[in-house]
Amino acid sequence: MKVEDFQLSILIISDDEITRLNKQYFNKNNPTDVIAFPMQKGDFANINPNLLGDIVISAQRAQDQAIELDHSVEHEMDVLIVHGILHLLGFEDSSPKKKKIMFEKMDEIINTMEASKP
Repeated sequence: MKVEDFQLSILIISDDEITRLNKQYFNKNNPTDVIAFPMQKGDFANINPNLLGDIVISAQRAQDQAIELDHSVEHEMDVLIVHGILHLLGFEDSSPKKKKIMFEKMDEIINTMEASKP
């Protein structure tokens, strides 16, 4: 399979909505920047082998983090989308070692994306 064969959805929502999802699915009553819902494992893994899953991003978190990190909202959205895709592909940030591996891959991808922009 080629990368073009895969599908995912991206939903951009408010802090209130992402807080609701974070509480409903992860029992955390606070906003977060990105949540990924993989479709390649679990109860629905056999629905469509090309469907990676869903990425949900808080527009407010993206904007706040862009200001805090002194880069554009576009760059922050790129980072959050890549982060979400890596989660859909099975990367985790649940331990320091896994987080290091995931963030190194994120940096590699983001750097490649940045280098290819006109």
